[in-house]
Amino acid sequence: MQDYQQQVNSQVQVKYEVLQAKIAEYEKLIGQLDQESKLAKEKEIQRLDLDLQKYRQDAQQAATEKENRLLEPVYNRVQKAIDAVAKDKGYEQVFRAATLLYTANSEDIFDMVVEELGIQLPTDNKG
Repeated sequence: MQDYQQQVNSQVQVKYEVLQAKIAEYEKLIGQLDQESKLAKEKEIQRLDLDLQKYRQDAQQAATEKENRLLEPVYNRVQKAIDAVAKDKGYEQVFRAATLLYTANSEDIFDMVVEELGIQLPTDNKG
């Protein structure tokens, strides 16, 4: 993702520099241009600006889609671990704590899911 983001950022930078060069050229020549040439340059600048904005939007959408594709196997693996822990413990429902408004006598299965995934979390050495 970082490589992709760097590639997109460099392409955005190139498009931005082209736009800035056109603006500088327009500002330098504005006093020498007739009305038709002035309007043509302004339209070109507007087109470049819109192209840059569209490229940024498309790149953001593509990055989101790429991130989702890359993370899908991770999400699937985590879901399988949650399913395994829930089945092993006989749970019929598992909720995300962030969306749960109230519960009594609940059990947090985070540590069990992490164990099921085979992940060793760093221990807290603050004490």
